[in-house]
Amino acid sequence: MMLTLKKVVIFLLISLGGASSFAAKADKTLLLEAMKKSEAASYIATAKLDDGKDVTITRHADPDGNVLKKLQYLDNSGFMLQNNDGVFASSGDKTTRILWNSSLFMWDDLFREIHPDELKLLDFSAENTTYADRDCIKITVTIPSANIEKLKLIGGFAWPKYKAVNRAFTIDRESKIILRREHFDTNGKLISDIGFIKIQLNPEIPEAEFSTPRHVEDKMFTTLANAQTNVAKKDLKNRTESSMPGRIIQNIKRTWIFLSVTVAIFLLVLAATFMRKKSDRKL
Repeated sequence: MMLTLKKVVIFLLISLGGASSFAAKADKTLLLEAMKKSEAASYIATAKLDDGKDVTITRHADPDGNVLKKLQYLDNSGFMLQNNDGVFASSGDKTTRILWNSSLFMWDDLFREIHPDELKLLDFSAENTTYADRDCIKITVTIPSANIEKLKLIGGFAWPKYKAVNRAFTIDRESKIILRREHFDTNGKLISDIGFIKIQLNPEIPEAEFSTPRHVEDKMFTTLANAQTNVAKKDLKNRTESSMPGRIIQNIKRTWIFLSVTVAIFLLVLAATFMRKKSDRKL
């Protein structure tokens, strides 16, 4: 009797473990599907920037992968635009061609992929929730403490201490579009939160919405009305440093600083030795 009971307990434990593993795989599959669908999504959404300004984001993606974007400030102070002619910033009657702007491009971070090597070491869990007046699924992605050391080297580069270890993705249940993405540091502190307040999926958007403004000033690196404020610059720095090219740049900077200090110390020692020998000869 005792032996039979023990077998039943073992069977139940194995079954529960298998069910948990199956659920985690399903959550991971849903997240990867949502990332692909979000990249191909067309929508009109409202959101609030880090500086507190309310904006409307209009995005159109065609079947060939071409994407048009427009960010309109709701106080009518200006807009940012990406179309087939380039990227532009406009305020009143002044329009400038720019290279990049955080406020316009940050929404693509919603579906920014997670490194494949990192995906293998993550835990996935899901729960039902409501967000932006829509029925959603929230998938939480965590790195088990036992795997943090393994993640310190991904692709041969140092894993920054500020890299998020926990992420939360809020996904619209019907469309499988990611509406919100949150990042947390190793202490559980929220360090990044990107999301929409409201969203309209697959709207009819007139072509004129993305037309190039007239009288464009061709100053490629100029931004409108100091659009890259301290908040935007900090945001750009964080995003750049957390990317793979950013980590390469950081490593190069650290190596350059180390070599510069080493050479400076060597030259000082060499100069001191020379002066000492010169002094000894006079004596």
